[in-house]
Amino acid sequence: QVHLHRSLKEIWRRRRFVAVVTVLVFAASLIQAFLAPPSQRSEVILLVSNVRATGALADRLPSGLNPKAYSDLVNSLSVKGALYNKLEEDGFWEDTGGPPPLGTFLRGMSVSNTVVDQTTRPVVYAPFITLRVRRKTIELSSAIVDEWARVAIEIAQRRVRVGSEATRSTLLKQKESLRRELAEAWGALAAEEAAWNLNSIRAELDQLLILQGQVEKMQVDQGNVAAGTEKRLAVTKELLKTEPVHMLLLRAPSDDVFWIVDQESDPAKLETLQKKAMVSQVLNPAYTTIRLDDSLAEQDLAEAKAKLAALEKQSATLDQRRAKLQEELANHDLKQGEMLLEVDNLTDIFTTVSQFESFSDVAFELATAQGEDDDFAVGLNRLDSGVYTTEYALVGRSVKVLALTALGAILAMGYVFLRCFLPLRWNRWEASIADEREEA
Repeated sequence: QVHLHRSLKEIWRRRRFVAVVTVLVFAASLIQAFLAPPSQRSEVILLVSNVRATGALADRLPSGLNPKAYSDLVNSLSVKGALYNKLEEDGFWEDTGGPPPLGTFLRGMSVSNTVVDQTTRPVVYAPFITLRVRRKTIELSSAIVDEWARVAIEIAQRRVRVGSEATRSTLLKQKESLRRELAEAWGALAAEEAAWNLNSIRAELDQLLILQGQVEKMQVDQGNVAAGTEKRLAVTKELLKTEPVHMLLLRAPSDDVFWIVDQESDPAKLETLQKKAMVSQVLNPAYTTIRLDDSLAEQDLAEAKAKLAALEKQSATLDQRRAKLQEELANHDLKQGEMLLEVDNLTDIFTTVSQFESFSDVAFELATAQGEDDDFAVGLNRLDSGVYTTEYALVGRSVKVLALTALGAILAMGYVFLRCFLPLRWNRWEASIADEREEA
């Protein structure tokens, strides 16, 4: 309390010094407030635009970001860096000796977005994004915020365009790939059908079936012929067993014999000769006929058996050919069915992808379309083409002058207080050190 009292007395004693310092600070504040140019703040309002679609087009249409996401995008270092590079390329700082450091450039730039409803999830934001730039002159602030709006709109539109073009490019690649696959599938199916004509195979099978029936009928007929021939041969064999080969013929003596006896002039011999008969052995004609029938029957039986063997071989060949054709028909019918099913599936997929590609084309044109004022359907647009600038100050000029004056008075009194208080503290510290040395 003693030191505080002495300090206050010292401040009062040097009140003129405090007053002079206060007056000087007040004068400097007035000069700075009214003569130094105030900061200028320019702003541009961007409008978030989206397109609402229904049906198949809704799935293809690139959706815009919500206002908060757009606000973060516009306020990102990437967009501001792109703005910085764009201004440097355009020679924006040629008259000032070069661009400022990026950190200095970023000062005084702000983005704001208003929350409409914070109770919902996700939070609902107003579709307006305000860009503000504060600089020393109107020209600098308005030019920077105007170019910032252009860069932000271009990058937002690039995001929409990249998403749409990626979808279109992917669908186009899929369509071309499917087109090649479909052409290859059609070519393979055509080659398969040309190599294995199922209708021709079916027609050949029908012909083979008819021919098989004919052969079977011929086998039955030939079998009947062989059976009949065997029966006839059995009959002739039995007849040959009972029928003699030769036969005896009784006949009267011949004229020559009578002439010879008559020349002998013996009436008794002649009478005896008239009572006698001559016997001769001849080949039995019935046996000969039966033997001929037997030979013919054996020949006919051998021919019938040969024909039956040939017919059986022909039937076996037809069976093998028909079995092979049936197997080939089953295999290639299944193969061609699978190939045709693959062609149908590829055709359906190709049609679906083509429809999606058409929707994507329409969606891309709709998303990147521009109106009469070059406004985009999806993305960011300027609410107004103008740039509005006002003077910027955290507080008014009078408040600023009063605050600086008060600060100057406080600093002056603090200086006086320290000049009074520090020597006392220093003397006391030296005395305590001396006392400690004496005790030691």
